[in-house]
Amino acid sequence: MFCKKCGSSMKDGSRFCPKCGAENNVVMKQPINPKPYGYGRPTPAPVSTPGKNTRNTILVIVAMVVVVALIISLFCVFLGGKGKSKVEGCLEASAEENAKYFVNHVPNDLLDDIMDSYDATKSDAIDCVDDYMGHYNWWPCDWEDCEDYELKNDGKKLSDSRLDDFKDEFEDCMERRDVDLSEFDVDDISAAVKWRVEVDGDDLEIYTYKYKGKWYCYSASKILCYAVYNEA
Repeated sequence: MFCKKCGSSMKDGSRFCPKCGAENNVVMKQPINPKPYGYGRPTPAPVSTPGKNTRNTILVIVAMVVVVALIISLFCVFLGGKGKSKVEGCLEASAEENAKYFVNHVPNDLLDDIMDSYDATKSDAIDCVDDYMGHYNWWPCDWEDCEDYELKNDGKKLSDSRLDDFKDEFEDCMERRDVDLSEFDVDDISAAVKWRVEVDGDDLEIYTYKYKGKWYCYSASKILCYAVYNEA
């Protein structure tokens, strides 16, 4: 290199001229850093994993379906069921002459009142129904003919005024059979539904009622009451 002032030859990288002493600005070349992002290689951007996201989406959808199904099920049981299964159960138990069904499918409060009124046990009540089914017909047809039944409608909910009449009839039915209703309160009947049923060619009207949030068949309750009363 050469001095900028006097033009004398200088060693490369020298700051002062050895001849005139003038200072020369030296631009030092900066070394190239082969690792511009630090000591390691550049950190790659995170890559999404479609498979994992897809599984999470499927799990969320399945959970939503389960929740919706549960809500629909609860709605049917507590709000919209109307006791259809109780009508079918009562008719099928009649066809099979299943006395135990009529004891196990009445409200516990009513069962307690019936047993207390007649000083009977649950086993006594079952025996009474069994004997009743062996000697009397509840339906216009024989018990076993109840196997041939057909629901003719989807159940018609009683109006408020008709529900009050149903409660009065329920209470009168029990009182005529000397059942003292102390545990069972007809005011706790919140709804009642009338079903049209064809049994072995005969048209019947069967009622279900909702007591303390659960559905029961009125015919099952009456059969139990009549059977115990008949044996008293």
